Amino acid sequence: MSNILIEAKNIRKEYEMGEEKVEAIKNMSLKVKEGEFISIIGPSGSGKSTLLHILGCLDLPSRGEYLYKGKEISTYSDDQLSDFRNREIGFVFQFFYLLPRENVLENVKLPLLYRDTTEKIRNDMAMKALEKVGMKKRKNHLPTELSGGERQRVAIARALVGDPNLILADEPTGNLDTKTGESIISIFEELYKTGKTIIMITHEKELAEKAEKIVKIRDGEIEGG
Repeated sequence: MSNILIEAKNIRKEYEMGEEKVEAIKNMSLKVKEGEFISIIGPSGSGKSTLLHILGCLDLPSRGEYLYKGKEISTYSDDQLSDFRNREIGFVFQFFYLLPRENVLENVKLPLLYRDTTEKIRNDMAMKALEKVGMKKRKNHLPTELSGGERQRVAIARALVGDPNLILADEPTGNLDTKTGESIISIFEELYKTGKTIIMITHEKELAEKAEKIVKIRDGEIEGG
């Protein structure tokens, strides 16, 4: 059991919509081993993104347990959660979320600003991350000067810069054409080969099949789980 990175036990997530309660996640249980590449697939509204937010500690479950390396996340304070996310998790989203007035290098360095490191170390770490995604030569460009695929590469570099154990990707190819999307997925495949744990949300079956394991979700539940 020592190689289990994540264990979600009987997770539920409820939201109050006026006088009604909507259950976005219903009694989900999931184990993720270190170094696994897992895709989570399902139709819109099935609970995929809600689950990813919980796994990334951007939200807490209404009920159930979420263990990361055997530690119960719900016991962490807000400051501990922020530090945990910064050091353990790299996030890649569909809409890139790059700062438009900062160049590529400054965008990639952002997660490191909360760490006690020198400017030189931050620059070196950012350049190494950019090199991994083939964007080193574009370090001085603004996001508006990049294509969609290049922006996503920068977003991936930002996720990698702190050397996290876990990469969470929410529809990372959703705003890209098919060919560009395939090039982005190839980056995840290479990261998987280096031992990174990757959980990717997608609604595209062909992309999901690039992963080592597929988890299917429908109506807030894992199919067959």
